[in-house]
Amino acid sequence: MTMSRKPERRLRPKTPVAVNQDELFDFDKPEYEVSPYRKLNILPRTAIPVLGYQPDETRHTENQELARKTLESRGMTIEVETHVLDALEPSPSDRSSDPLADELYLTFHKKMQKQENRMLNQDRLQSEGEAERLKVIYEELGSSNWVKSLTNTTIVKNPDDPHELELKRGLTKEAIDQMLEKFKDMKSRAMLLPRSGKHSRPLGVSRRIDAYKPPENAFCINASSDEEEELLTLSELKKYRLETRRKRYGGPVVIQFRKSQATSFKYAIVAEPLQSAYIVKCSKEEKEIWSREAESLPAKIEHYAPFPKQYYSAKSATRSTRQGPGDQLAFKAEAPLPTKNTPPKRSSSQFSPKKTRKRSKAPAYGHLDIVPSHR
Repeated sequence: MTMSRKPERRLRPKTPVAVNQDELFDFDKPEYEVSPYRKLNILPRTAIPVLGYQPDETRHTENQELARKTLESRGMTIEVETHVLDALEPSPSDRSSDPLADELYLTFHKKMQKQENRMLNQDRLQSEGEAERLKVIYEELGSSNWVKSLTNTTIVKNPDDPHELELKRGLTKEAIDQMLEKFKDMKSRAMLLPRSGKHSRPLGVSRRIDAYKPPENAFCINASSDEEEELLTLSELKKYRLETRRKRYGGPVVIQFRKSQATSFKYAIVAEPLQSAYIVKCSKEEKEIWSREAESLPAKIEHYAPFPKQYYSAKSATRSTRQGPGDQLAFKAEAPLPTKNTPPKRSSSQFSPKKTRKRSKAPAYGHLDIVPSHR
């Protein structure tokens, strides 16, 4: 009986591994099937007559026969019978039910929408990873060990030819630079023109609070090319555009900590359009001026009167603290305490009378009174 021989273990295969050249840059093949830089000639469909040429009689006869059959086929008429369908009146029972109700497809629509969002996120991550890989290759082509990176990125027929290496190195860097520029342009357009309408952002300020935040670089705010700005200096142009923004967004907002008459605080928060808020130190006269200006503005916050003062009354310790379904919370206004309050007798394990007397000296305001309702 012969034992089966185990296959020999090999660390490295003797046969060379086939390299997938589809992912490599190939500048030897033409980039376009029809070169855009080559001049094209337009040829007419009909033959150009040549002087002194005698046409073949047999071919001329065949052309005449073909023309005759073409005219005969065009002259044929096909009678098409017209059928009219009578409009069916729907029954009252059919009017109430929709055969294609949206509720039947809503679950499937949500499922497919989630799958579409997942695929879009995967494509976005894949494109980000590919852009990072191209950036690394571009940096490696500028390093001292660029020959090895070039052979792993671009198809090189003769690695010993320095002219071919330098030529394909420049072509590879140019192609990578163009791809990165296209990716950057696509990313910026994806931010400004999102696929879904709920993520879109208007070309302006939709909320008032956004006017007091720093603008993003993707937007050009208050860009103008009017003739009135051409003759202004830089300082005058800044002042003019500042006044334009103030008219548009309503000017700065000053928030005071306290009134100057009630406390010695001398600081306030200033929020101006299109920049971050900051804190300033102001005098008493300035705070008075700001207070008068604030009084003339329309009220933005509704005033609610404070709740009346509340108190609680002592309850018997022997009564159960569990609240049934009929228990209610009763809010009582301030009222004079009863002249005489005799709490029930307490056992030795309960509170001492000394603490009880201290509690009954003065009412404690700001608590709730739980009054059980007995049916």
